[in-house]
Amino acid sequence: MIQVWEFLKGRKTYLMAAVIGLDATGVALGWWDDGKLRQITEGIFTLLALRSGISASGPVAPVK
Repeated sequence: MIQVWEFLKGRKTYLMAAVIGLDATGVALGWWDDGKLRQITEGIFTLLALRSGISASGPVAPVK
């Protein structure tokens, strides 16, 4: 599991953007119905990925 997280480091937000894009394409083409629970789940995982990126970047040192 640690290897998976190491692989996803720096890629989680891009992965969620691709998943949401694929989902929107599938809904637009009529491959599947628009599901509110799926949208909520995608939004939660996207926010978690963004939060992970914020905490990983750390504070910026002031410029002197």
